[in-house]
Amino acid sequence: MRTLNLYIMKQIVVGLLLVLTVMLAIVWLTQSLRLIDMIVTKGLSVWLFIRLTALLLPNFLVILLPIALFAVCLFIYNRMSTDKELAVTGSAGLHPLRIAEPAIIIGIVLALLSYVMTFKLVPESVIDFKELQWTIKNSVSHVLLQEGEFNQVGKGLTVYVRKRDSDGVMYGLLIHDQREGRKETIIAERGMITGDSSNIKAVIENGSRQELDAKTGRFAVLYFDRYTMDFGALGGKGGIRSKDTRELSFTELMSVLHEKPAFMIELNKRFVLPLYNICFAFLAVTLLIKGRYNRKGQTSKVIASALLMLLVESAQLGIENLAAKHLYLIPLMYLNALLPSFVCLYILCSNRTLGAIKNGLSARHKKLLKAKT
Repeated sequence: MRTLNLYIMKQIVVGLLLVLTVMLAIVWLTQSLRLIDMIVTKGLSVWLFIRLTALLLPNFLVILLPIALFAVCLFIYNRMSTDKELAVTGSAGLHPLRIAEPAIIIGIVLALLSYVMTFKLVPESVIDFKELQWTIKNSVSHVLLQEGEFNQVGKGLTVYVRKRDSDGVMYGLLIHDQREGRKETIIAERGMITGDSSNIKAVIENGSRQELDAKTGRFAVLYFDRYTMDFGALGGKGGIRSKDTRELSFTELMSVLHEKPAFMIELNKRFVLPLYNICFAFLAVTLLIKGRYNRKGQTSKVIASALLMLLVESAQLGIENLAAKHLYLIPLMYLNALLPSFVCLYILCSNRTLGAIKNGLSARHKKLLKAKT
């Protein structure tokens, strides 16, 4: 029995790694297309871009794990059924639950791993992603000051940059300042932006400042080797960003549950989503193990299992949307994840096959029709 379990589990693990790799690669590619603009227009390094997109993967991994496990288990057990391995193990007196045990064990392990991700890794990765994205969006040297363009930095402040290198040093600067009644133009050989979006400063070297006094009309020129200019705050927003619900830890969510329904849904999602690893493992193997063997193939069982999985997945999305508006529906989130597992467990523990149950129901239906006639 141990040898059989290891044989099946090894195939599931290898297949799971392959499928997950492909699925994550597709997700990474789609998310990369959304963020590629940051490389093209904002001059980000490739390493920073890879880091930014990689931080998205843990959040998707929690969603993809149950689906990947279902696909792999369905493929492995269907192949075993086609090769008559399931028929042999059943003829040897092995209980159906024992045959399904490898898939269920892996489902439980993945559920525990998903709990670690949902409560620890996902919030931390989302925080890092949001902070990095916020820094990039509010980085003046990357976002506001584009090469070869007249950049509007706040009201009354225009900056032109001829060239910028990878270290953030800018060359060929032209700054025109009309804020607070001032009229001055600064031309500099090079410079660099310092500070953050709440306190932006430009340190410029080897240039001149030409100023026109609005009251007296006097024109003055100042030549300098080094000059520091205050740009102020970026858009007057002070560099404060709002937190996403996925960034909140378990303790933070518990402390703000009463504020918004979204916090209650997020907390319950973190408990429910890992359970689908067990649920989908049951759905993938139950029909193939308990269904009547067909020499022509098990296509109908594979399709039925896939449709059941899609039904449960669709119900999950629908219930989450409804529960966000009506919190009393939250228990349905747990029911949708747990009920299929208990039904499949009952079927696997039953002494009758699905085919026998179906034939029995048909025979009973025929008797009732005869009795009526």
